[in-house]
Amino acid sequence: MKMSRFVIWGGVVIAGALLLSCDTIQGDLRLISSESFGSHSPVWTSDGKSIYFVVASGMGGNIPYGGGPVWRFDLGANNLTQITEEEFSYGDDSSPQGDYILKGEDGKWVMLQVGTWEEIISYTPPQQVIDNWGSVKGPKFSYESNNVIYYSYCDNGTDSVYIHRVNLEDITDERILTRNVKRGFAPGPGDTLIAFIDTIYNLNNKEVIPVTLGAVFLDWNPTNPNELLVSTTNDKDMYLFDIQTQEPQRINAGPPKTYNIDEAKFSPDGDKIVFTARRNSDGLQEVWLFESSD
Repeated sequence: MKMSRFVIWGGVVIAGALLLSCDTIQGDLRLISSESFGSHSPVWTSDGKSIYFVVASGMGGNIPYGGGPVWRFDLGANNLTQITEEEFSYGDDSSPQGDYILKGEDGKWVMLQVGTWEEIISYTPPQQVIDNWGSVKGPKFSYESNNVIYYSYCDNGTDSVYIHRVNLEDITDERILTRNVKRGFAPGPGDTLIAFIDTIYNLNNKEVIPVTLGAVFLDWNPTNPNELLVSTTNDKDMYLFDIQTQEPQRINAGPPKTYNIDEAKFSPDGDKIVFTARRNSDGLQEVWLFESSD
């Protein structure tokens, strides 16, 4: 799949290998987690050859985001291997280039190296943020650098949501935007675009692009800054939103008997998508891989 090498113009794909059928991106689905356990927080390695995720422990894994051991799926060998006995509960964000994750613990955020799970750096936000820890969204990696992260929080008793950017090299924390939407966001290209569930906001010129898809999870294509991956609640599908044409293309990736798609992430080369899907029958959450048809 070459999502990063096409331009949509009037519903026609130009100079790319992606096939559209009735404005829908078609492709192949592969279940990469066990069908018997709840799994979450998929993260790519930087070479795009493996995907790590957490398999929730307790109650047969029927806690979608509970802690548990880390497993690895090898795309080339098509096999699944348990990597750790220790339980992890990571899930805040993974870097666009792969290999790093962010997790919150005890009022601070920690960056871990994927595979070794060693701590790279930690950051403790201001006390005002810690006092409102339950309202925090993020942290999220910058689209441009692993040394920059974003987060949002709101003060108790107000409707304002404050978006902050942190430079981990010099530990500077600055408020860059105030909004009144308390759901997720995705920092975008140039550290100037930020995607929210209903809009894309340009920090430089204050321009706004509406995104009316009922988004619950957002991810920018790491190799094409014009493409935003949108997971929705409306129809259990994903969309590829082109910010130049402002047109969405539906991705036909919803597994059967699924009622929610979440945590959709591009591979580092922009060619594949990994995501989680909750099952209608028992509420267990699975990890799936999507690759478009050539």
